[in-house]
This record gives sequence, structure tokens and C-alpha cells, in this order.
Amino acid sequence: MSFKPTALARDLINAEGPDAEQLLNSVLSANIAGMQPGEIRYSCLLTPQGKVSDVMYLHKITNGFLIDVFQGRGGPLAKQLNTYKMRSKATLEKVPGAVYAAPDGHAPEDAGADPRMEGLGRRWFTLGPMVSGPRNPGYFHLMRRLGIPEFGLDYQSGDVFPQEANLDVLGAVDYQKGCFVGQEVASRMHRKGEIRKRTLKVYGDTDLPRGTTLRQRSGIVGTVTSMIGGEGLAIMRLDRLQGDEVFALHKGFDLRFKIRKPAYVG
Repeated sequence: MSFKPTALARDLINAEGPDAEQLLNSVLSANIAGMQPGEIRYSCLLTPQGKVSDVMYLHKITNGFLIDVFQGRGGPLAKQLNTYKMRSKATLEKVPGAVYAAPDGHAPEDAGADPRMEGLGRRWFTLGPMVSGPRNPGYFHLMRRLGIPEFGLDYQSGDVFPQEANLDVLGAVDYQKGCFVGQEVASRMHRKGEIRKRTLKVYGDTDLPRGTTLRQRSGIVGTVTSMIGGEGLAIMRLDRLQGDEVFALHKGFDLRFKIRKPAYVG
């Protein structure tokens, strides 16, 4: 599976200063200690209640980090991160720029590998008030085929726990690193080992609107988060799901759909 190089709908936050790494590592869910320039890490900022506030990529640069976050979330995230500064010597501010993705072999030499999994190509940024370039829908379709939910599309700030959006298996949460915001709740859910909800793939002959409920004989077992071209994603109740067939009421018809677990979930 591949896609054409594309600009992405992202904001950028510059984080620099002698305490920037320590501050971010104590707040965010991934372990970013010791990153080298050119490396990228996938991470979250959780609420104290353990839900996902923001999802981001941290690009290590020589004098700090560039944080790549969903478009429209740069300002709110920078403001939130600044509340954790206390006496830390760090500057965090939204900066103008653009973010791009391309398959391996079609990106600049200094582009970093997408840290979520192999096959997602490389990612890079440019700084300054410039036109970001065309957005290719092939990248979005690739995410649907792989079953990767996207912040801002499949879920919003405060909607889900990391496991419900598969963020734990995509590498955004490090349960071994020690403290971070929301760590107590996230670790407790991880230790229990019983995950009630996951984002799974849904297939059918028609597209269902976001929020459509999916049913089995036992009742409601999931909710569609996005769908296009007969392929989509849904947050499913694993503790209620029986088999791979579900039904949805759409335009007066009771339609049949199939549910599959993304390969990376295991």
C-alpha cells in the first residue's frame, strides 16, 4: 500500500530551552528522553482523568523540538503545555509552517520515519508563512485501509481513552517511563489487561455517517467514527461483540456490515 506525497492539516509548536526535554517528558505519554535530531516520536497529552487531550508527533531538532499537531490545536496545546512549566526554562509557542508526508524514497533526505508502523512513509516540516501545497486523499485512504484512527476526524479532544483509539499499540504511550499527566488512570487500565473498547475496521456496500450505531442481537456494540468508499472505522465494545457481522439502520434500511481487527492490534 502506498500514497502520493501530500501536505497535511497540521499546526506546529516550537519547544526550546534547557529544560524543554525534561518538561515534555514529564507531561507527555511517550518517552522522548535522549532523542537525536531527525528522530520522530508519537505521543499524547492526556487529561488528569486519563482521556486523550491531544495527539502529536515530536520532531527532534538541534535546539529542541517541533511538535506537529492537528490543525487548530496548536494554540490550545501550546497554552496547555505552558501551564506545566512552573520554573522550567523552556519556551513553547505556535509557529507558522507546514507538515508533509510521503512514501519512502519520495521524501527529503532529512525526513523522519513515521514512528507508528512501517509502511507509513516519512514525515517532515517546513517553517515560515508559506503555502503548504496540495493535499492528496490517498494518505487518508491508506489510514482507513490500515485501520488507523486520526485525531480530529475519528475522535476529538476529551472523547476517548488511549486504548479506545489504539494509541497504546501505535506507540504513543510508554507505560514504563514513569510519571506523566493521566499516567495513574492509563497504567491502571493497562494493568487490568481487559480492554473493553477498540477502534476496528468496518466494511460494507455503503458509507455510514459518523455516529451511526452498529448492532448485534445483544444490542448496540459500536459507533462509526468515519467511513468512505465502503471502508471505515468504528469504536467497538469488545466485551459485547460476537462474531464479525453487525447491522446499521441507514436511510430506512437495515444494512449488514463486517468488522475486522486491524493487523497491528494483534
